[in-house]
This record gives sequence, C-alpha cells and structure tokens, in this order.
Amino acid sequence: MENLSLFKYYGDDLTKPKYVLSEITLDGYRDVTSVKNIINYSKGINLDFIFIRDFLMCFISKVGIITLDITDVTLLCQYGLVRYNNDVYPYTEDKYNTSILDVNNELLKSLISRKEKSIDSIANEMTTNDKNKLHLDLNMDNNTTFDLDDVLLKVSNITYLSEEQIKRITNIMNGEYNKT
Repeated sequence: MENLSLFKYYGDDLTKPKYVLSEITLDGYRDVTSVKNIINYSKGINLDFIFIRDFLMCFISKVGIITLDITDVTLLCQYGLVRYNNDVYPYTEDKYNTSILDVNNELLKSLISRKEKSIDSIANEMTTNDKNKLHLDLNMDNNTTFDLDDVLLKVSNITYLSEEQIKRITNIMNGEYNKT
C-alpha cells in the first residue's frame, strides 16, 4: 500500500472509471492523491473505513504530517490518526474521546463487513456445517475493539479450509479486494 495512489481520469474514453487506485500511473490518469481526495472520493470507489485509514496512514508517512494544513489535520481526526494535543488538535478533549469511540465502531463495522464478504466468497465451496463453524470461528460481533491481526491468525489456523480459501479470506480481510 506504500506506493498506492488515487488517480483521476482526464481522457475522452467514457467507459473508463473516473477514479482508480493504482501503484503505477495509468494512461489518461493523473495522480490526485491528497488527504481531502482520499476521503472525499473513497466512498465512490467502494473503499471501507479500514482501507481508507490505512491509505491515509501511508500517505501521511510519505508526505509528513507537518506538511499538512489544519483542514487536512481536521479530516485526519475523523480517522483517529492525530493524537490529542491542545496546541494542534482542532477538537476539545471530550470531542476527541468521542471521535475515538466513533473510529473504533467504524473499524469494527468494516472488519465485520470484510468477514461477511470473505465467507460469501467461499460459501458455495463449503458444507452448511463448515459455513456455520466459520461464522463462529470468525465471530467478532461481541468484540469492542478492533484487531485484524487476531482475525488473520485465526484464519491461518482453521484446518477445514483449503490453502486457497485461507488465501482468499486473508486477502479480503486485508482489504485487497479494494484495489483495482
């Protein structure tokens, strides 16, 4: 994800998508990667909260947080990527604490959605009993915190899945399905 960028199409071919994510510059596309664009255009190209947050983290590690203006920092607050600091943070401490709870809820919702997508991707290859076991093995509905590494560890240790199924689930859980 370190080399991933958001590109906008400026060509004449109306069949091409207006925005794509890619690690290389595509013909007719220009790099429009910025905090504002990542957030504003991400929903239109079906990026989930986890993917957007990871993309933002990689982007700010490349450009440096000190290069960002207060608008970008405010947007990053919505993703829990800026620590509370009275001098920098545009929110009050109470608003910050509330936003962190919102971030955790969004992370958990994205993780649950990825779980469902991963199970759906292999559902027709499994028995009903194995599908039910997989739902239980990947149960995160009662979690109050986000831990993708824990889920991936569980997936890698499920013995009734084939290597291909584990790979597919791992890719979906990692957000690889979001890339074009």
